[in-house]
Amino acid sequence: MLAKEGLQESEIAQVMAHLRDMSARLVISENGDPSPASDDAPASRESTPDHGTDCSGEVSMGEKPVVSRLGDDPRFQDIILTFIDKLESTVCEMEDVYQEGDLDQLAFLAHWLKGAGGTVGFDDFTEPAAKLEEFSKARQKENSGQMLARVKGLTEAIEPPGGGTRHQTERHESLAQSG
Repeated sequence: MLAKEGLQESEIAQVMAHLRDMSARLVISENGDPSPASDDAPASRESTPDHGTDCSGEVSMGEKPVVSRLGDDPRFQDIILTFIDKLESTVCEMEDVYQEGDLDQLAFLAHWLKGAGGTVGFDDFTEPAAKLEEFSKARQKENSGQMLARVKGLTEAIEPPGGGTRHQTERHESLAQSG
């Protein structure tokens, strides 16, 4: 409906992030029926749904694959992999500073992502990182949390150069070393 009404893509992305946040709060009962989260349901992080990397290694998918436009060029593949590693630790740091309420540091990290993501060909991060920076500077914590959730989802959906997801690549490398 929002797209038909002509809303901006960024406004639609905010609504989508809000829907993801709401869906993360659903609890499936023993009989399989979804129900709203109750007081005895596991607590989730404030305004950051569990999408993408949650910094504990747990993986949840939901995004289309995110691929660097430079990934086919062998000269950039090591740089892209280095960026992916830094991105994963930075997203964890973003979550931490968000939970601490340090929106200035969150804006700083979002600014890094806005520039660095595009530099290595991950243009999908540019708009969400810019919005995250903007919302953080404006002290809009809820909107910042929604954009952080979007960044987390994109991070998990990254396909490193050579195909497969980041976690599939790590698993493959681990099996190759042990076998």
